[in-house]
Amino acid sequence: MRTVITARHFEVSDSLEDRIHKAVAKLERFDDRIVDCHVVMDVQRHRNLVEVLLNARGHTLQGKGESDNMYAAIDTAFEKLERQLKRLDSKLNDHRANKEGFVASLIEETGESEEGEENEAQLEASSADESGEDAA
Repeated sequence: MRTVITARHFEVSDSLEDRIHKAVAKLERFDDRIVDCHVVMDVQRHRNLVEVLLNARGHTLQGKGESDNMYAAIDTAFEKLERQLKRLDSKLNDHRANKEGFVASLIEETGESEEGEENEAQLEASSADESGEDAA
């Protein structure tokens, strides 16, 4: 996965880069189809802002963190992305499971309804024979 780190109004230290790379590696556990990650860090007076854009499975996820400490802002932004990835994964997996279950239930219902229609047709034919009516 490609990771791009952008810093505004300051220079990125090695420890900040390491923290970001570890957080990105942690995200890869949740989804192996992450294409790229763009981290933008900004310092404005006493506020540290971190914005992370992540491209995964054709979806773009975004996490923002703000704190007076840059490390805390990074952790907040990546925690938000982690929750979004988990939600996306469960959404996609639940959808597939429900679709398969839905198709199986339709097949069962169709099989039962055809048997019921055959039984009704036999009952009508036998009642017509007993009453002596001509089915022609």
